[in-house]
Amino acid sequence: MRGDYFKTSLRLLDWCRTQKCFAHRLSYADIRKKQFKYFTLDDWWANNKYLVVKDTINDELQLTQFLKSLPDGSLVVISEPFSIFAERRSLAKFLEWALALRSQHSKLKFEIGLQIHLQWVDAWWVRHRWLLPELQKFSKVHSYSWGVSEFSNYDQVWKRRISGRSPVDRIFYQIEGFVPKRLRRAIVLHQIYQLHRVAVHYGAVRFVEWGNNQSTAWFVNQIDAAYDSNYLLFDASGEPTELWWAAMRGLKDGQN
Repeated sequence: MRGDYFKTSLRLLDWCRTQKCFAHRLSYADIRKKQFKYFTLDDWWANNKYLVVKDTINDELQLTQFLKSLPDGSLVVISEPFSIFAERRSLAKFLEWALALRSQHSKLKFEIGLQIHLQWVDAWWVRHRWLLPELQKFSKVHSYSWGVSEFSNYDQVWKRRISGRSPVDRIFYQIEGFVPKRLRRAIVLHQIYQLHRVAVHYGAVRFVEWGNNQSTAWFVNQIDAAYDSNYLLFDASGEPTELWWAAMRGLKDGQN
């Protein structure tokens, strides 16, 4: 249930009361927060601690007041992109903050959520494979659960095509054109399977799939027209795709 979606559906809200919906990107002043028990802090650390582009005192005060206003026993998922943990030092600072947050708000439950968007082949497997074992150690020592709060993928060898990219990036797109599409999608399916399997193996308690059809994704106007994506888990008719099967098989094998 997104707070930045301006059309309110009363029927959806009623359904959410019985289905354990998460209030995602809900504004601090949104009166609907009393109707939920599950919340996300979306990109808060990335914007206010990792980037550090402004004085964050007011943001921290607002966050504190917001957390104090939530119903007792609420679960708060601290949802952050995996890419900000390129260094172990960055992860250590984040985990220290996550522990402090739980200590300051003992009436709430907290969970770490990773946003994993596979935008190019080596983004995860080369630079960040160490991250899940570290989260597992932290989770066991501090009884602090973690999961994948956002998962999506792009069937491109290189990073996604956002309009306005530099001419240098276009060189990579041209190289990519020599890789057959069937091979690209086979690589994507394999890494989806692997990531789901290893995440469960290292203790992930949640896996939130982002199944937008590319043609209806909110950012579609920002993407180069030449970008060909397979950014979905279900097709437009609601039928599961190969991506869905790869993810489900990975979860099952990870549990086994």
